[in-house]
Amino acid sequence: FDDSSWERATENPGDDHVLTKPREEGLCFESITPAKVVYGDSCFVDLGGEYVGYLSVTAKGEPGETVRVRCGQELDGEGRVRYRLRAGCCYDEEWILSGGEDRLEWFDYKSFRYAEITPLHGAKILGVSFTARHHGFTLAAAVKDAYKDDPDVKKVFDLCVRSQRYGVQELPMDCMEREK
Repeated sequence: FDDSSWERATENPGDDHVLTKPREEGLCFESITPAKVVYGDSCFVDLGGEYVGYLSVTAKGEPGETVRVRCGQELDGEGRVRYRLRAGCCYDEEWILSGGEDRLEWFDYKSFRYAEITPLHGAKILGVSFTARHHGFTLAAAVKDAYKDDPDVKKVFDLCVRSQRYGVQELPMDCMEREK
């Protein structure tokens, strides 16, 4: 499209918005090493805690073979990933392979702890990684001295810190998967 005849963008002096530098840095991305990856008929991944971000999977199979990717925040009674989340999301997808070595890269983030990656035919899972995303975060609080040796207080404090670190994307949210 030829836009050469358009006027250049200029500031509107009558506009009531005031441009300022952001108080915080934008989104940060960090590689998370899963706490557990078990390869077998399917690949089971436990990130060790709930994160918000992108699963990446490398697989090889024949053209048209599929791989099922299920993610969830908890396990069911049989130890399988509960991919129908309580917030109403269904994290169940099929990935169609090209016949070469393929890499699944998600376009949008998901909020989960566990993943189950299952080749539906003869494909092989070659590797799994995860990239978490969150707003910049600097911890400025600490447990008061009177409670610092209490393991229950430490657990609650650590949960609050994780919730603030990974629960803030564009704004603070109480349920990442439901709010986006």
